[in-house]
Amino acid sequence: MLGWFERLTREQECERILSICGTQPERVVAALDLQFRLIHNRAQVLLAICGVLLSTSVVLMTGKIIGGSDLAYPSTIGHLLIGAGSTEVIAAAIVVGIVLDVRWMSQLIGDDLRSWTMTSLRYRDRKTVAYRAAIALILISMGLFQSAVVASWIR
Repeated sequence: MLGWFERLTREQECERILSICGTQPERVVAALDLQFRLIHNRAQVLLAICGVLLSTSVVLMTGKIIGGSDLAYPSTIGHLLIGAGSTEVIAAAIVVGIVLDVRWMSQLIGDDLRSWTMTSLRYRDRKTVAYRAAIALILISMGLFQSAVVASWIR
C-alpha cells in the first residue's frame, strides 16, 4: 500500500482509472477532463498573479525612473526589479504556451482506450511539469521583488 506521499506511476494511474471507469470511454474522458479543467483553472490564477506582480514592478520602475528618485539606476534595487519582472514574464509565457495550450482530447493518439488514456496522462503530466515550473519562477520573482523592497528600505 502506498503512503500519502508516494505517487503512482503513470501506468499504475492508467490502470486505476480504467478499473474505476471500466470500458466506458465517456467515464474515462470525464475523469481526465476534470483533471485538465483543474490545471487550466489554476493556470489562470497564476496568470493573474503574474499580472499583478508585473504591474507592480513596472509601476515601481517607472515611478523611480521618471520621478527622479535618489536611487541610482542601474542599482541593486533596479536589477532586482528587472529580474523580478523578467521572471514573471517567463512564468507567464510558460503558462500561456504550455499549460494553456489547447489540444482536443479527441486529437490525442491511441488505438484503444488504454493507449489513449496513457497518451492523455502524458499530455496532462507535461502541463503539470510546466505549471510547477511557472510556480517556481513566480516564487523566485516574489523573492526578488521582496528583496528590492527590503533594499529600498535599507537605503
